[in-house]
Amino acid sequence: AKKKVAFVFMGHGTSHKAKVTYDQMQQQMKDLKYSNVFIGTVEGKPADTACQAVIKKVKKTGYKKVVLRPLMVVAGDHANNDMAGSDSDSWKSQFVKKFGKKNVKCQIKGLGRISAIENLYVQHTAAAVKKVPLDTKDPSANSGSAIVVSVGGITANVSAKKTELKNGKYTVKFTIDDGLGMIGLNDALNGKTTLTVKNGKMTVHVPMKGVGLTKAFAGTSKAAGKKDAKMAKRTTAHIDGEDVYAFDIPVKKLNKSFAVSFFSKRNKKWYQKTAKVSYNA
Repeated sequence: AKKKVAFVFMGHGTSHKAKVTYDQMQQQMKDLKYSNVFIGTVEGKPADTACQAVIKKVKKTGYKKVVLRPLMVVAGDHANNDMAGSDSDSWKSQFVKKFGKKNVKCQIKGLGRISAIENLYVQHTAAAVKKVPLDTKDPSANSGSAIVVSVGGITANVSAKKTELKNGKYTVKFTIDDGLGMIGLNDALNGKTTLTVKNGKMTVHVPMKGVGLTKAFAGTSKAAGKKDAKMAKRTTAHIDGEDVYAFDIPVKKLNKSFAVSFFSKRNKKWYQKTAKVSYNA
């Protein structure tokens, strides 16, 4: 701070009520006397965390140099492109316009690289395992099988039964293996969505986290790129005050992982993920 250097931490941001967390983080910095630390978000939600809003704050307090760093566990696409990218709308480019190229630096390093943060994750996980009993009705195991699960010293037999559903709509849990938290079901839905069963065919309705992904395909990214690939039906959903894309993705089996791919119009690239639709009859 004495050298007039401001640290700007860029988080993701959300329209969900959890957005208050970012303002709480900013207040915590002030309480800890880190007057040169500023909290921003890619989505600009809450509004005072938008890039231009943060630039005004830094300017007003008189800092001359800026270090940009992701407020994310993993330094992925947002850190490398939205924060440190060369496009005119990247945070780096916008800060350079106000402070000069020599006065803006980027640190591409996720919070998960900090040992103190790693320890917090371990401590919170250990505490959760002690307080919450393992759900022995977990339907995530393969249909018709029984497995043994052991977590933190707690061991349980988990049985699963084959699930056959009649025509209708069902509330299911939809999960996807995206460590960055960028791709998957809209956060406001708390992991739950609707499964439709009609004439023996199942589709899961997946409202996304925005409009950045324009296509979805139930299969590998390689198969999705073929001319005859059948894309999932896309619609627009209005969730928590925001318009997002939603896809109706075909599902062959419940409680079993399957490949699903999403196309990014911005990056012109297919992203392959592993998804699962869980339902406990």
